[in-house]
Amino acid sequence: MNGARNGRQVRNRNHRTLALLACLRIAGADPPIRTPWPHDAAPSAEYDPASGRINVSWPAVEGATSYVVWWVNDSNRFDSGEARAMETATSLSRNGGFADGKWNIRVRAANGGAWSNPTTVTIAGAPPELTLKIESSRELCTEGTLTEIRWSANGGTSPLTLQINGDPVTELNGTAKVNCGLIPRTEDGEIDETQRDAVITSFLLDGRGTIKSASIRVPRTEALPAPMNLRSSSGIGWIQVFWDAVAGAGAQSPAVGGGISDRTSYVIRHRSSVTADWETLISYSRPKHNVDAWSTSTSTDQTGIEVSVAAIRHPIELETSAALQWAPSLTVVSLTPPQNLSATTTHDTLTVQFDRQPHGSGGWIQVSVPGRNGGLTERYWEDGSTGRHEVVFAGLPPDTDLEIIVDAGRSYEPFSKITARTLPAPPNWTAPQHGAQNLRATPRSTSINVQWDLPNNDVQHGWLVIVRDITGSGNAPIATRWLASDTTEVEIRGGGAYWSVGPARTYRIQVLELGLVNDQVVEMVVTTPALQEGLPQQSSTDTSTTGDWEEHATTDVEPPMSSG
Repeated sequence: MNGARNGRQVRNRNHRTLALLACLRIAGADPPIRTPWPHDAAPSAEYDPASGRINVSWPAVEGATSYVVWWVNDSNRFDSGEARAMETATSLSRNGGFADGKWNIRVRAANGGAWSNPTTVTIAGAPPELTLKIESSRELCTEGTLTEIRWSANGGTSPLTLQINGDPVTELNGTAKVNCGLIPRTEDGEIDETQRDAVITSFLLDGRGTIKSASIRVPRTEALPAPMNLRSSSGIGWIQVFWDAVAGAGAQSPAVGGGISDRTSYVIRHRSSVTADWETLISYSRPKHNVDAWSTSTSTDQTGIEVSVAAIRHPIELETSAALQWAPSLTVVSLTPPQNLSATTTHDTLTVQFDRQPHGSGGWIQVSVPGRNGGLTERYWEDGSTGRHEVVFAGLPPDTDLEIIVDAGRSYEPFSKITARTLPAPPNWTAPQHGAQNLRATPRSTSINVQWDLPNNDVQHGWLVIVRDITGSGNAPIATRWLASDTTEVEIRGGGAYWSVGPARTYRIQVLELGLVNDQVVEMVVTTPALQEGLPQQSSTDTSTTGDWEEHATTDVEPPMSSG
C-alpha cells in the first residue's frame, strides 16, 4: 500500500512538472534543471548517545538549491518526519526524540530529483519520548477572569524546562490560573470574532535540546449582566438581600454568550464602610427560580453593611471580581432593640420613652400587668428624626405594677424590657367605669344586632365581641369581632363557612372592653325566632355580667392597633 502511495505521489509530481514546463515554454522561459540523485549513493549518518542527535551528511549534488532529509523507522514507510537543510548545506544534525530501533534516512534535492538510498542507524537505550499535554478546566472563559489549566510533561532527558505563556514553570505536572484576557473589539466596539479565543501556549525543552510544544484555545465570552432590582430586609442581628435571577448564571459549559443553567451562582461582596476592603463569598442558590437571596447574621452596628451582587459562570471568577458586572451596591442595616428605655407614671397614666433608631421604621410597645391576662399594645412609627420617642398610655388602674416591652418591629420578640408602677390614687378619686354599659340585642331568624353604651372613662382601646351557639350542649363560637373604641353596635350574621346565625337557636353574646386587665366581660343570652310565615317573630334575651373572662379570643385574629 505504501509503495502504491509513493507511486501516486511520483506520478502527481511528474504531471505538475510537465504542466509547469508547458507553461514556461509558452512564456519563452528556460525550463528548470532536474538534478537526479545517484542511486548508488547514500548519506552518511551516526547516532550520538550523549546528545541524542543523529548527524547526517551527504555529497553535494550539482544544481541543488537545498536538500530534504526524511527520517523513518520503517524502510517501507516515509511518514515519520522531514527536515530541510539550510540553503546548500550538505549536513544536518537533529534531535527528534528518536525511539529505540532502526531508523532509515534518505536525502534528495529539494528542487527535484529522486530519493537517495537509505542509511540505517540503530538506536538503543534512548530516553523515553518527550511528551507535553495541556488542558483547561473550563470550556468557556468569561473575559478578564481566570481559568485553571492543567499540564503534564514527561520523558526526554533531564533537565526539563517548561514555560506556560512565556513564564517558567517549576512543576512538570501541575495546575495554574491564567487570565483569559479581554475579547478584542473593532473600532466600532463589535467583538472581533477572529480573535475571540484565548490561546494558552506551552513549550518543553529537555537536556538534549529536544523541544515539544502544546497549546489550547478557550472561547472567551462577555461577563453576565448585573443582577437587577437589588432590595433588602433586616431584623435584629440579621439582614437579607434579594435580587432578580440572571439567565446563564452558574452555567459551567454553555455556548458562547451564556445559557440558562438549572442552578444559579452569584458572588456577594460586603463591607462595613466605604473605606473597608470588600469581603467576598459565593452563594449557591436553589434550583433556577425567579428571585435569589442571601442572608447573614450581623452585629448591631447601625452604620450598616454595604452589599453588592454579581452573577458568575464558575467559582474561580470571584478571584478576578473586577471583571464582573456588579449590581449597584445597597446599604443594609440590621435593627437594634430600642435603647435607653424609661418610663414615668401618674396614678392612671404611663409615659414610655426611648431613643429613636437611626434606620428604624417602627415597632411595638406592650404594657401588661405581670401574671394577668390582657394588656395594651401600641404601634409606634419612626419618622427619621433624632432624639427621644414618647408614647403615653392613659386610663390605667392606680397603684399597679406594669411590665413594658418594646421591640424593633420585625421579629416580634421582646428586646428591651423594664417595669414601672402607677402611683396611688389621689384623695377623693373615683374609679372610672369599665366595660360595656346597657348591653342589648335584637335577634332575628338569621342575624343578631348587638348594641351597648360607652362607659364614662375617657380612654377606650377597642372592643371584642364573641357570639357562641349554646343550643343544647354546644358552645361553639360563630363570630369574633375586634371593633374600634368608639363603636357601640355590630350586626352578627355568622362567622364563617361552617357557622351562621340560624332560626330557633340560642346564642351567648360576650362583649369585652380591651384594656390593661381583661378580667371582666358583659354578656347576654338570646334566642332567635323560628321561621313561621304569617306569625310575629318571638325572641328572648338575658343580660348578665360575669367576673371571669374565658376563651375571649381566637388564634386567627388580632386586635386593632392605634398609632402612638
